[in-house]
Amino acid sequence: MERRVWSVLIVFLFVFSLAGAAHSWQGRMAGMGDPFGLVMDESDFLIHPSEIAEGKGINFYGNYRFNWLDVTDWNYTAKYFDSSTGALVARFPFRTNGDDRQHDALVGAALPLGPGRLGVFFQYAGGYADFQGHELIPGSYNRYSFDDSLNAFTLRALYGIPMGALKLGSEFQIGYQKAKNTDDFFSNNGNQVFLNDIIGAHIPSINTFPFQFPYDSKWWNMGFKSSLEGPLGPGKLSATVRGGFIFSGDNDLHYRNILPFVPFVLESINFDGNVEGWNMGGDLWWRTSLGNGLSLPLLLRVDYDKKTWDGRGADVSLGSVLFPDDPIRYRSSEKNFQVEVGGGLDKDFGKGARAAIGLYYNYLNTNRSYFYQFEFQKTDHTDYPHQMEHRGILKIAAEKEFCPSFTARLGLNVFFGWVNEGYKFRESLAPFGGTVEHISIDGPNWGGVLSLGGTVKLSRFNLEPFVSVGYRRLDLDGEDGFRGTFFGSGISLDMDKLKEVWSIGGGLSVKY
Repeated sequence: MERRVWSVLIVFLFVFSLAGAAHSWQGRMAGMGDPFGLVMDESDFLIHPSEIAEGKGINFYGNYRFNWLDVTDWNYTAKYFDSSTGALVARFPFRTNGDDRQHDALVGAALPLGPGRLGVFFQYAGGYADFQGHELIPGSYNRYSFDDSLNAFTLRALYGIPMGALKLGSEFQIGYQKAKNTDDFFSNNGNQVFLNDIIGAHIPSINTFPFQFPYDSKWWNMGFKSSLEGPLGPGKLSATVRGGFIFSGDNDLHYRNILPFVPFVLESINFDGNVEGWNMGGDLWWRTSLGNGLSLPLLLRVDYDKKTWDGRGADVSLGSVLFPDDPIRYRSSEKNFQVEVGGGLDKDFGKGARAAIGLYYNYLNTNRSYFYQFEFQKTDHTDYPHQMEHRGILKIAAEKEFCPSFTARLGLNVFFGWVNEGYKFRESLAPFGGTVEHISIDGPNWGGVLSLGGTVKLSRFNLEPFVSVGYRRLDLDGEDGFRGTFFGSGISLDMDKLKEVWSIGGGLSVKY
């Protein structure tokens, strides 16, 4: 599928190369670090559909971006202490590294239609991540791997219409997405293998849930936008509300517990279920002129989305002798909420020179949960984790036209946040009682991205290449070594977590 997408993109670029003069497009924003809402750009109509009404004639667009993430460290360590003495009882160190390759492409056109303008775009987002890890504990060496893949295809139709001082716009999206998270865990020096682990904190030495939950799913989704642009007070307002939902979702998860050297399959469960979800949000931009080429841009962005995966199955392995046909079910969910608000100053110096600076506050709240039930056993990873972050962001963007055929751009985004992350686990096994665990950790999350770009004007078209390099570090830990409890056992829990990522990206944008 990915090979066919590349073929389509190459054909589009070849056809576009036979067209007329070109102008700046998404590459301009990418070369300045994507300062959407801080610096005005033609590609803003991808956020506010009403702004497509400002265009003229027939325009063709193309953009491709690649980003490579080198995850040098992705680690966590669970520690169990004796509550009375403070002595370390057990330690489970998970050490992971790998890389993530991400693609994003968009092609389309905008043209006059009736009293307004129509835009039709095809967008592809995809990627593949590959991680490997190991865990060295007394008497055992465990190793594991994660493979994550994504292929998402979206058809977008936009229409904007001018109505005096106002502009109205709307967008309809329909898309297909296929996403897969898999993990392989080789326990006890490879004497036992777990494929797509559903156990989690029930067995701490093989608990990969702090990294990710496994799933294999595909679904169709619809999205809608409604947009308004016009004067408000001394400035101009652009407002958009949006929403969407998943339909026709399918989820499959294949879990295996194998003794490879016997060989013998202890457990084999094929879960079959659904994917459901919805999202909503909005963007509010307001910009006013302060005179002498200086303007004050303000923005507010709100996003919420929720996805739920579920499945039912039965153990069909020869190793299942107690409850061979009894149903087993699981449910996994992820909820994300964020708010970004702030503003800055945008200065046009004339002669193709511009500089802008903005300061923003970003609140992020992510909640993951996983529930598993078989007969009398219920395993509930609620808020696993529940992560909240307060983040400050500084954005700097600049561009300078050195001659009619060349413009250079620069962007810098730096951020610092404080993260609070909690893990809750409850297991009940009737009639023998159960287990409750709770761990709370916090710490800094910081990093930045430097972007460079430009426009090279050729005889028949313009090229807008861009590159970026970035770094991020997340470092979380408990306080005084005791931030959790292990119910009824005299055990206290602690955890530390580290994620360090380098990124290199680049791409090319064109408009004809």
